[in-house]
Amino acid sequence: MSNSVENALVVALLAAALIGIPVLVALMARRKGYSFAPFFVFALFCTLPAIITAMILRDRNAAPAPPAPPARSEPLRRPDVPH
Repeated sequence: MSNSVENALVVALLAAALIGIPVLVALMARRKGYSFAPFFVFALFCTLPAIITAMILRDRNAAPAPPAPPARSEPLRRPDVPH
């Protein structure tokens, strides 16, 4: 291959990585319920912190935890044991 073709290939791969990685980070954040565009810009300028942030964010789409059962005022008793 000629030198210009190799240079063009390197530039194309770098451009794909510089755009592709932020897109993947933004998609990860969108899947968790956050906006795509702010995460894309964040990942475009600060890739590693954006990846870490997108990985540790809580999922906004997750079902809320069920409420805790009410506290009992009297101890549990087995019905088959006389008191």
